Amino acid sequence: KTGETEKKKKKKKISQNNKMAEKITKSNKVRLYSRGRIYSYKRRRNTTHNKRSLVRIEGVKDAKAAQFYLGKRVAYLTETNKKLAADKQVDGKKVTWGKIVKTHGDKGAVEVTFATPVDGNSLGAECRVFLYPSSI
Repeated sequence: KTGETEKKKKKKKISQNNKMAEKITKSNKVRLYSRGRIYSYKRRRNTTHNKRSLVRIEGVKDAKAAQFYLGKRVAYLTETNKKLAADKQVDGKKVTWGKIVKTHGDKGAVEVTFATPVDGNSLGAECRVFLYPSSI
């Protein structure tokens, strides 16, 4: 009897482990970028610099942590109905590429220079902060 109960316990444990593994593989999708949010342009009292946007990166709380992201690439995606050149279209989306050039403030925000200035609709929108080029 003790041998049978041990077998049942082992089967139960294996089935629980399989269920956990299924949950992990279904829920965790691999993301090769960090999420960021464009929240403003670089500006002064009388001028705004549309080519420089301020971005908050998810999980970055201070300027020291933001130093890691200097030089990394940023992609701002917008939906489009137009057919664009093959290198600029990803699943019906237009990609505007930028580069993180410096930190901004003490709370971990960064300044991003985009190839073409992003429009006013981008304020508050999500962007992707890729982890390349890598300096590690």
